[in-house]
Amino acid sequence: MTVLVSYVPSPEGFVALDAALDAARTTQRPLVVLNVAVGQNFADPTFADEKDLDAVRERIAASGIEPDVRQVTDARDVAEEVLKLADALPASLIVVGLRRRSAVGKLLLGSNAQQIILSADCPVLSVRPKPS
Repeated sequence: MTVLVSYVPSPEGFVALDAALDAARTTQRPLVVLNVAVGQNFADPTFADEKDLDAVRERIAASGIEPDVRQVTDARDVAEEVLKLADALPASLIVVGLRRRSAVGKLLLGSNAQQIILSADCPVLSVRPKPS
């Protein structure tokens, strides 16, 4: 069983990565980091470029865990890719970062984290950055 983190290069992604590292160390389970780009939109702020992914690998290696960083660059849906990988591994825990959204944003737009939380077959840990 594996700890899986859905990573984006943002404060939410960094908090999720740290929480996943803690969970992997505590449970002595492997850690897999997944970054998903929808429709090959490399300008999307959720897309992690090679520099971002190298920094993630270094951060994981510095914690004493073998880095396993993956990226899907032609996805249709972020949540679908995370859930598919969680089933394939299989994951014992999925970690997602949450961002603050307005009430209208929650109503009109689907949330990848929400889809993952509601559809995952394993526990999901949701974290968000401390307010500044």
